[in-house]
Amino acid sequence: MPDPGRRRRPRWLGPVALALVLVALTPSEVAASPYPVLPLAVSNAFVSNLTVPVLGPGASGSLTWTLHDPLGSRLDQVVVVFQVYAFNAYPGNATSSAGAGPAPELSNGNGSFGAVATFAIGAMAARSQQTGATPVIVPGSTALGDYAVRCSLRFSVNATGYYLASRGFFTASAWSYATNGANAPTGLPTLNVSRLNVSGVVPETAVAVLASSANVWIYALLGGAIVAAGVGGFYTVRRGPGSSAGARNSREPSNAESAFGNSRTNDGD
Repeated sequence: MPDPGRRRRPRWLGPVALALVLVALTPSEVAASPYPVLPLAVSNAFVSNLTVPVLGPGASGSLTWTLHDPLGSRLDQVVVVFQVYAFNAYPGNATSSAGAGPAPELSNGNGSFGAVATFAIGAMAARSQQTGATPVIVPGSTALGDYAVRCSLRFSVNATGYYLASRGFFTASAWSYATNGANAPTGLPTLNVSRLNVSGVVPETAVAVLASSANVWIYALLGGAIVAAGVGGFYTVRRGPGSSAGARNSREPSNAESAFGNSRTNDGD
């Protein structure tokens, strides 16, 4: 017989407690992004006119770019970063990290060179644009091939921070999760930026290192389209080798590629 002095636990308490534990242990399918998410058409408009420097070992040049403010509001604390991060050998098409040997070096114009160039622009007026040039030098012992350069952009609007990054900042698994058609909201492009924990995706480019001016000319004509697949940031058609990398307005932005296009085999950071 039950002990009359002992309190009985309600029968519903066990299942409810178990359910609460399971909810606490089960991660949310869609984690909230730490940054406001911008429409793809807007994020794709911030960085354009990225060039593809084609240089020989021991040569120097510039990676030029244009920064726009498509939001119609003043941008504060604007910072643009370019970073050499991956290497695609030529010939052979073998992809690896850019740290395995000498690689092209970038500068923000202060006289020092390295894998990363940071431009602290400060404030930009609404709807304004700014052009820039990133000096590039190629050490004499640099291996021939394409050196991918990823890009990121940070700014604030009314004290709210925004962060945009190119394909090279995301691992293959993170990118696959964000571009899985089954996970994309109905009626929207395949790329689901909210799953990448950024405000948007911007283009990236590459520095092509070739042996002679003749090879550079042939590469620009025949191979530029391969590098350009990732330069635009989305599946877009460039206007020509070494031209701007902005997307055509008539096409809806979709899956962004790295500067190596579909040939890239390694993850980003």
